[in-house]
Amino acid sequence: MKADFKKIKRMIRDRGIKLSLHAYEEAFAEDISVEEIREALLDGTIIEDYATHRRGPCCLVYGQTDTGRDLHLVITSSLSPVLIITVYEPKMPF
Repeated sequence: MKADFKKIKRMIRDRGIKLSLHAYEEAFAEDISVEEIREALLDGTIIEDYATHRRGPCCLVYGQTDTGRDLHLVITSSLSPVLIITVYEPKMPF
């Protein structure tokens, strides 16, 4: 079942976000701020849906920060506040 991203964005605005330890570590390693994560989520679109993920329904979101930085985020689509499982700046494969 495809995640309702309008509902997810509403949850982000109303309840905020929560970062998993892994997401926090990845954000720190790539110098991604919590505000950039929020900006990318509110700008974002779902590019993959993981309805049967072990953490429950999740999705991969692509979004840009207000400064144009591209981010990928894997988030739960069923928790409030929304849980960020991981975040990273997508890189071209070599």
